Amino acid sequence: MSRTGHYKWLIAASMAVMAIGLYLFHDLRVNTDTPVLWLWMLVAGLGVGPSMAIFTLIVQNDVPFAMLGTATSDLTLFRQIGTSVGLTIAFTIFRNNLTWGLIHDSVVTAGAPAAAVPLTAPAGFDPGALTAVGGSGTSALSQVPAPLLGFYTDGFHQAFSIAIANSVWVGVAAAALAFLTTLVLHEKPLRAHFHAEQAARAGVRTAANGQAAESAK
Repeated sequence: MSRTGHYKWLIAASMAVMAIGLYLFHDLRVNTDTPVLWLWMLVAGLGVGPSMAIFTLIVQNDVPFAMLGTATSDLTLFRQIGTSVGLTIAFTIFRNNLTWGLIHDSVVTAGAPAAAVPLTAPAGFDPGALTAVGGSGTSALSQVPAPLLGFYTDGFHQAFSIAIANSVWVGVAAAALAFLTTLVLHEKPLRAHFHAEQAARAGVRTAANGQAAESAK
């Protein structure tokens, strides 16, 4: 960006790559190969990375130097609010997808006999406890017969991966919206020098002081 003096298309490409990278996670499953997962993370990271610095530079380039601290702190605040809201929405979607119906189907798909897996959640079973801080699936699996324990464990893992994959659509939608918003962004020329504005103001003050001195003489 510093070499070309332009940032609009760079940030637009960044948002597009991030949307593609997050979209790849919609196919996440328990048996997804680790190198494939690394590749998806790499693509998403290549999209996220430029936005970390470029948005800050865009904001700082648009305000006077006297407002740099305020503008940067405001940007940080909005980022923190967006992160909190985004994670809350994504987790809500994840939690709503992690139902006993999904777990039942995943356990049966893992190889457990359909007759051995109840259609409704067992008494006292709360899928929310699996995602709570300090929660685990130990209590949920305590009543499972030993021959079916492996099927239930694989089913739980599969259900988790599917629920995570479904929640990723929030990120895809947000990245796509950011891409469209960037297209209408009015690009302003970058400052040629960090102290250019200060130097210009100092020049104006110096000229004004010189004129005042001449008038006094």
